[in-house]
Parts: sequence; structure tokens; C-alpha cells
Amino acid sequence: MFNGLSQLKKGLFKGNIQGLNGGLMQGLNSGLNPRTKKTPTSFRIVIDKNKCGASNSTDFPFLFSFSDKFFSNISYGGRMFNRNGYDILFYSDAAMSVPLSWEIEYYDATTGTGIIWIKTNVSYQTDTYIYGKIGVPSINTFQSVATSVWNSNYKGVWHLPNGTTLGVLDSTSNANNGTNNGATAATGKIDGGAGLVSASSQFIDTVDIAALDNAGAISVFGWVKQSSLTNDESIVVKWDYQTQGNFALQTGASSGGGVAGGLTVYIATSLTDNGNGCRVDTNAAVLSANTWALVGFVFDGSQTGNANRLKIYVNGASVPVTQAFGNVPASTVSGSTATVKIGKFGGILTRYFNGVMDEVIVLNAPLSADWALTQYNNQSSPSTFFQIQIIK
Repeated sequence: MFNGLSQLKKGLFKGNIQGLNGGLMQGLNSGLNPRTKKTPTSFRIVIDKNKCGASNSTDFPFLFSFSDKFFSNISYGGRMFNRNGYDILFYSDAAMSVPLSWEIEYYDATTGTGIIWIKTNVSYQTDTYIYGKIGVPSINTFQSVATSVWNSNYKGVWHLPNGTTLGVLDSTSNANNGTNNGATAATGKIDGGAGLVSASSQFIDTVDIAALDNAGAISVFGWVKQSSLTNDESIVVKWDYQTQGNFALQTGASSGGGVAGGLTVYIATSLTDNGNGCRVDTNAAVLSANTWALVGFVFDGSQTGNANRLKIYVNGASVPVTQAFGNVPASTVSGSTATVKIGKFGGILTRYFNGVMDEVIVLNAPLSADWALTQYNNQSSPSTFFQIQIIK
């Protein structure tokens, strides 16, 4: 009898200690190991108002470029459950009741590295807040409409990802996808880029974007890294030489009457001028060989005077230009049916680009000088454009 009671006490004591230890370990694991964490983690992105020019930017496609183990998958010590990054959500309000639109260009679940484009309104007067949530185990599908990031003014957005296999799809709802003609995957300014290294045959052709024909405003931007500054080379062109033209953004070299290391923009006034129209050159070199630069132009036919109707931008700033010939259209560009080409002049005049290009966009609206500056600040140095703050 005594022996039986003694063994029973020992058994109960051992069981209680084992149970207590198990409970403690389970509690510790739940608190410290993100694999067992079931509640989402909230954070906010703070965009520095001092990087946003002198006016607000509405429907701005903000580049959220990050690399932090916090955003990696739970298997690698992070807080994300979905290996495609689908359980990251973005909102405009602290209550997280008003979702934003975003597009995931790239996500690496191992390192917590990603490139996400988020449509938001950016203020120059106060810091802009974007609220985020990650680590929702039940989410297994993408929670936004990626094409909604690019409003109706955007007629083509080519990210040219991913550095291993070149993508030439259009991210807007217009689906103005490209056709690759020999371009190769390369390291871009933002993720991958298009390698156009032969300067003799490689380019990307898209389609005749009708919204750019007879347009009263056009904006074209892209990142370029030119291998050499000795030739006239095409960046983004909607022009079939001696047939019909719309616009052409090129590098300018002395061989073509421009400035070596400069930029040239052609704007066609009509289809009856055999592809002629106006030409504007930067009056100094604005590019350096093998160095990334964000280049572009804005045509606004509603403005008065050539200098106001056509501006050339380099790294977020409008640069001084020289009117080479012709007048910038006072209302609309021509109704060209030429396709938009990345890295080539169309028709019999084949000027190719020699280097790497990335993040090409075209719009039928005039982007402001403050927008151009904000875009450059965001894309050239994301780490100084915004901060990430963990809420809980």
C-alpha cells in the first residue's frame, strides 16, 4: 500500500514538471519564434517631404525598394508566410481600412528583398505615411490589382525585369506589351534591365499606342546607362523616318549636329513633313559613359513658347536646351501610326542604343517638374527617400 502511494506521488510530480516545462517552452517559442506567430505585424513607411519638390503629386507610383530579414519568409527568420510576398498589405490610413493599389515587381522570400510599386498621394508639406501589414497566414493570393498602380495617363510602363530572363510586358491596363528583338537580360538600375549592347540590331518593339497620336501632351522617361558617348543613339522613339513621326528621345552626338553626351528630342508637327518637325538639343553634355541617368522629356502643347512647351529632364532637373530647328507644336503632335520602340529609330534610319535601359514609361499627360524631381529622388536613392517604422 505504501509503495503504491509513493509511486503515485512520484508519477504525479514528474508529470506536473514535464507539463510545466512543456508549457513554458511552448510559450517562449510562441513569443520568440516567428514561425508560430499568428498575429500580423504592422509597420508604416514615412516618405520625407523634403524629397518631394514644391507641390503635391497625386497618384504617384512610389517605389518601395527594401532588403531586410524582417520581410523574409518565416522559414528564414522573417514575418512573411507566403513565399510570393502576397501577405504584405498597404493602406492609406492608420486604421488600415482604406487599401492602396500595389504591384510586386520582385520579391525574394529568403533575403526579404523586394521591389513593390505603390500608388499614393505624396505631399511636399508634410511627411507622407503608408501603413503596412505583413504575416497573415491565411493569405495565399495577391491582394491588389497591379495595373491600378498606373493611372489612365500611363500608356506604357516597361519594368524590363528580372536580370536573368528579360521581361518586356507592359504593367498598365493597356497591355502594350513589347516584342524582344535580341535584347538581353542585364542588371538594371531597379531590378533587371534590357541589355542593348550590339548597337546594331537589338531593340524592343511595342505597338502603335494610339493615345499618343494627335496628343496635346506627352511625357517619356527612362533610366539609361550608355556605353559610349560618340554616336547618336535612340532611347524611346515613335517615328518611322521619312514616313511619319511622332516623337524621338535620343542621345545627341556631334556627328548628328548635337552635343556629345547630350540629349536630343524630336517632335513631329504633322504627317506631311516627311518626318520633320522640331528638334531640341541640350546645349551641354548631360550624360557620362557607363553611368546611370534618369532621362526624359515633357511636351505640353497648351503652353506658350518653345521653351515652355518642351522640356528635357536629366536626373530630376530640367536642363538648358537649344532650339536646333522648327517650332514645338502649339497644340498637338502628329497622328503617327509608328510603333513605340525602345532602343531603335524606325524606318530606314536605324539608330540603335548601346548600353542598358530600365524602367521606361510613356504618358499622354505632362508630368510636372516637381513630379520629375520626386520620381528621381525616390528611384535613385530609396533609402534616403523613406524610412520604415515598426508599429507592433
